[in-house]
Parts: sequence; structure tokens; C-alpha cells
Amino acid sequence: MLHIEVIPELYHKNLWKYKAEGNVNVVLAFIGKNERFFGTVLRLRKTIISNQDTSIDNENSFENQDLSFSYASSVIGPLLGDEYISKSILLKVPQTFLKELSKAILPMRPENRIHKDIDFNQHYGILTYDHTIFASDTNLTLSIELKPKWAFLPSSPFINSEKFHSCRFCMHKYSKKILSNYCPLDLFSLDEVRLKRAIKELLSNPNNNLKMFIQGMQIHIGQGDWPTQLYEFFNFDQSSTDHKTQHQNVDQKNLLVMLLLCTILEEQILFKRLKQLQKTLDELDIEGIYKLFLEQRSNLHDPTLEEWQLIVKEYEQRIKSPDVPHLSMDGAQMRQRIYEFLMSTTLKDCSIIFTFQKSRFSDETKVADGTSLFFKEKVKFIPFSSDKIYFKYKVNVIDLDPKSVTKIPYYYDLDAMIVNNYMKCDDITKKKCIE
Repeated sequence: MLHIEVIPELYHKNLWKYKAEGNVNVVLAFIGKNERFFGTVLRLRKTIISNQDTSIDNENSFENQDLSFSYASSVIGPLLGDEYISKSILLKVPQTFLKELSKAILPMRPENRIHKDIDFNQHYGILTYDHTIFASDTNLTLSIELKPKWAFLPSSPFINSEKFHSCRFCMHKYSKKILSNYCPLDLFSLDEVRLKRAIKELLSNPNNNLKMFIQGMQIHIGQGDWPTQLYEFFNFDQSSTDHKTQHQNVDQKNLLVMLLLCTILEEQILFKRLKQLQKTLDELDIEGIYKLFLEQRSNLHDPTLEEWQLIVKEYEQRIKSPDVPHLSMDGAQMRQRIYEFLMSTTLKDCSIIFTFQKSRFSDETKVADGTSLFFKEKVKFIPFSSDKIYFKYKVNVIDLDPKSVTKIPYYYDLDAMIVNNYMKCDDITKKKCIE
């Protein structure tokens, strides 16, 4: 269970600055002078504005938020790797503080997000580490947040045949009318040519799949002359004429592509693990899971943390032994597969954050520790050029909230809509994905 903190000195709107938000949460960065909290962010739940008057039971509110973040460290962490999951604390937040923050950040929020507001009924926020900076070092930092999405082509006997040839992300693009040639299967292939193509496509059309931060501030890719904002970060020491000639005209975007390419290949264990987990936790696809859901609906509930940990143990045993044919599953095995699918759904929607600083450090194998409020950061080093330029970096996986079993019908309907829309495309338009 998460440790609860009451810290009155943090309950001032002027100590927080709007940083980013998604569909579920808004993230605020600490900008106060207290060194204890430097490099931290406050994550607050959002709600549709019309729901603000809905009261939430205090105990249930704590249990839901406690599970949300204990789930990442205690359920997903042991599978994906504890080193990728950061620690957090549960911060009690007064309602007056939440309302003040809501007013203060409104001018900075994107127009397409303001139909939701900070949930004034929540009793706790999550105080955690700001992954877009190094807390122990104020030198210029570049951070890239990737949301890679689905890593595999399904092979379930239940699925529509279109799914054997086109990945979920590429099919979904047609429903969303997204102009992008990015395919997650290229990214997860870890083939240098395909990987480079995926990175370039993400930079050309980032949508919600790639975000960039410099010194903790988001840079909106594609708006204005954004590559020039990379120059200061990549501006190598030009003390010699030869070095100046070598680097002064280098395309900043190409440098970013190469940096990400090198780092992803360096961290390929993480990407292989993420792909394997997504695939083995979702062997039946939503079309097969929905059939089990209809049969077991009355016996299903959102698991507690302890129950999730047992589900993980059962999954680990299942993949080590011969599989039970889906037609021979008993009720417990059906429920197990449903809960495994929900874990896979979390992993399909997670984000990976790489954070970089330029370094002259010459031993690429060394791992350094940077101290923060919560833990020691694991910092790695990667060579980047022929003149002993290195980048130190860290990697974290975020957005690992548990999914509710009540969402199964929604996932089924969404999948059907995506496939039906995709089937209306002509054969020339359809993309054949390669795993």
C-alpha cells in the first residue's frame, strides 16, 4: 500500500505549473524553491465537468488510487522489470487547493481537453518523479516520450481474417483519419532499417505517440521551426575548426533519429519483453475474450492488488506448461484469461520515456546513481560520436494504470468498429503489416 503524506507547504497554486495531460490525468510540475521537491510532479485525476457534484466515498477513493499505482510497481513491475517503474507517494489534497489549481492552469490547457477538469472530489494526488529532467543535474535535458501501442499481429482462432494481415494501430488510423505511415511493428522489429523508418514517421506525424521535452518543457513537433530548438541540446563543443565543420550543418532531426535509434537498440530487452507480454497476455483477442466475458459476467469483478498478484503467478505458470484448449477451459481459467487480457491492454497503452543529457563520460558501461526524493535514478551512458561525445540517459515506463473489467464491452465494440471501417477500404489502401 502506498505511503500517504500530508504536506501543507505544497498546497499553494503558485508552486505548480501545468506540464501535460492525457484523457485521465493532468500533470503539474513543482516550481517552488524547496530542494526536497525539485524534480517532482503532481498527477491528478480528471473528470467530466458535469460529474463534479458526484460525491465519492473517501475510503473507496483511497483504495482506487492506491491500487492504480501499487498496480504498476507490484503487478506490472515484476513482469516488465522493476527498474523501469518509478516509486510514488500518495499526497492528500484539499478541495480548495484543487479548485485553485484548476483556475490557475486553465489558460495553459489545450482546447480539446477542457471538457474535463481536475476532479475536485478526489482526496489524493500522486507525487512522483519528473521523468523529463534529471533531479540531480540542471544541465540541459532532452526527453522523448513514446507511446508505441500494439506490438504484434494476433493469431487467435476467433478473429476476423483482416487482423492476420494488418496490425491494430494501422487499422485504427483509418477510423481516426490519421495521416501517418508509422507502424508499431516496425518499431518492435528492432531491425535498424525498419526502426529508423518508424522513428522518422513518428517525428513527421507524432499525434499522441511521440512527445518531446527540453528542460522539462514540451516542444510541439511540427509547429513553427521546432528543429532549431534542438540545436542547443545537440550543439557539440566546437573548439576546433574541424569539429565545427563536421557538425555545424548537421540536421538536428537526423541527430534525434540516430540518438533514439541507438538508445532503443541499447534497450531492446525492454521492447522484446513488452512485445512478449502483450502477445502472451492476449492470445485470444477481444473477440475471444468477449465470448468468455458473456459466459462469466456474473462472476467477474475488478481484482484487488492481492488478487492481481495471484493472477500474475497463474499467468507465469500457464506460459510454462502446455496450454488448455479454449473449449476445455473451466470458469476459473476463463476468468484468468479475461484478467490477463486487461493486463495486456494496460501494456498496449503504456508510454516509454527516454531522458538524455550530453556527457563527456568515457566509460559507457558505468551506471551512475542520481539522488532524488524517492529513489536513486539509474543512469546509463551511450556513445554517440567519434569524438568521445556520450549521452547519459535513463528510461522509465509510465501510464500503467489497471483497466476495469467493465470496459470489456467497450473494447469489443471499438474493435468491431475499427475492423468494419477498415474492411471498407480498397485493397490498395490497406496496409500489410509484417511482424
